[in-house]
Parts: sequence; C-alpha cells; structure tokens
Amino acid sequence: MFFRNLHTNKNLLTCTLVWVFLFAFFVKSNAQTDMQYQGYRLQVYNIEVMKEGRDFYQIRCNLANTGRENLDIKPTRPQPQLILNYDHTIFENKLGSYRENIRRSLTTADLKLKTGKVKDCFFLRFPKMLPEDTVRNPNPPAMITEAGVNKDKDAEQEVDTKQAESAEENITRETEKSAQPVAVFTPEDASCYDFSIDTVKVLKYGKKSVLLEYTLKNNGNAGAPMLGKTDAENDNLAIRAFISGVPKMTKGALVFGGTFVENQEKGADGKIPPGMRYKATFELDIRDKSRYMNYLILSLDPFNTVEECDERNNVHVVDLTGW
Repeated sequence: MFFRNLHTNKNLLTCTLVWVFLFAFFVKSNAQTDMQYQGYRLQVYNIEVMKEGRDFYQIRCNLANTGRENLDIKPTRPQPQLILNYDHTIFENKLGSYRENIRRSLTTADLKLKTGKVKDCFFLRFPKMLPEDTVRNPNPPAMITEAGVNKDKDAEQEVDTKQAESAEENITRETEKSAQPVAVFTPEDASCYDFSIDTVKVLKYGKKSVLLEYTLKNNGNAGAPMLGKTDAENDNLAIRAFISGVPKMTKGALVFGGTFVENQEKGADGKIPPGMRYKATFELDIRDKSRYMNYLILSLDPFNTVEECDERNNVHVVDLTGW
C-alpha cells in the first residue's frame, strides 16, 4: 500500500511540474508577443505606382486595419510601432526593397482607420533612399598632390565631413517632402497640369457594346498636353476602363478596354487650356459583362504619360444599372 501511494504521488508531482512549466512558457510567450506587437497592424494591397521621380515613388493602394487597435496617425505625433503586411502587388511593381520606406512614410502620414475597416485609394509618397542609407565611404580614394603624396589628413576629413553634411541636408529635405501623402496643386506652382474626368454620358447601350461620351477638364494653371511625342496614338493620353460589381476600384475589378485621345487636326497643339474642357466619344465591347457587374470605372492617364499635380481625381464611376 505504501509503495502504491508513493507511485501515485510521483505521478501527481510529475503532472504538476509539467503544468507549471507549460503555464510559465505560455506567460513568457505572451509577454514577448505583447512587447513585439502593440496592436497596430496594416494590410497594404492593390499597390499601383502612380508616379516615379528621381528620388521618390508615389503609389496608390488599399489599406486594411487588421490590428487590435484603432489607428490614428498624425505627422505631429510620435511615430507609432506599425507592422505592415503586403500582398503580391508589392513585388509585381518591383517595390519589395522599399517596404521599410513605405512603413516609415505611413508612420508620418495623416491616417485614421478603425480596426477591421478598409481604406481604398490611399495615396502615399515615399523616398527611394532612407537617411541612414547614405553614409560616407569607409575607404575614400587617396587625395594626391602634384608631388604625389597624400594631403594633410585634417583637410581630407574636413572635405569628407562637408560632403556628408551636404548629403544629409539633401536627404532631410526629401524626407520632409515625403511626409505629404500626395502632391496637391497650389496656385503658386509655375506650371501645373491637372486632368480630371468631368462628365461621362451613355449615348447608346446595346447587347454587344456601349457608346460613351466623356469630357476632360484641366483644373491646372497651364495648358495640359494630351498628345505623345510620336504620330502614333498609343502614346497619347489614355483612359482605361474597368468593370466591377461595386462602385469603386477594387481587386475584383476587371480590365474592360479603353481608348486613347485621338490626334488633333493639323495646326492644333493638342493641349487643354486652363479651366477648359475636351469632349470625345469611344465604344466598349460589353459582351463579356455579367448582370452582376454594373459599374464601369474609368481611370484617366493609367500609363502616367502626363505628370500631374493631383492624381486623386483621375477615376470616374458610371452606373450601368437599368440599361
């Protein structure tokens, strides 16, 4: 009887120790997780490059707050610890190496998004190079005098320091510029083009095609060019059409054709003056359209042939319900 009780007590002790060990491991794991993740997590998807400059990218994307906390970011507040997840479009646009650049720019953007909510068509501008990416060359080339000897080390260090300070100032200026989510037209700009789709009318709707009349407007302060550099029309200003089941640009929207601005009559400069409009028509084949997809989404200048001051007004939705 004594040995039987001893054996039972050993089993109970072993089970107790195992449970204590598992509990301690669980508490430690949760503590580490809480230290690494504070609830700010974003899914970045449907990325599209809108503009590429010498030192920056401007993208349009969709954001989903997949974290535990509501997100409220302001440029004037301390930068939050933000975890980003991306879909395949980050690599399709060859932006995989800029994930940290995107994350830092988002932490200085003006963004408010409740948990579980989605923000479509968010514009973000970020620098191609982060401040710490530009460092001095650890082995600078030797500075040789006419006599064939190195110059004084103090003079070399002074030149190298000035170059580093100059590079740091340039990067600081670019970083400050990138804090703005998008470039917006201001009257002070010397030359600013800003196209928008003013109106779209359905002139004729049939079983096989739909005839649309569209009007473009130049909201800028300079003549906006619509024609490319060649005589062909495929480098002119373009409109790409999408078909969707919802009245906004989503991942499920399908490319549904499009059109290019036609070449102008001989002698015309092919520009829309400030505040003026351009009207034309084009036809779309709708034989592949289903009865559940009744929203036609037109995207102006999808190939970025014109560098505009405001890229946010280039999408127009046409409701085909009832036709």
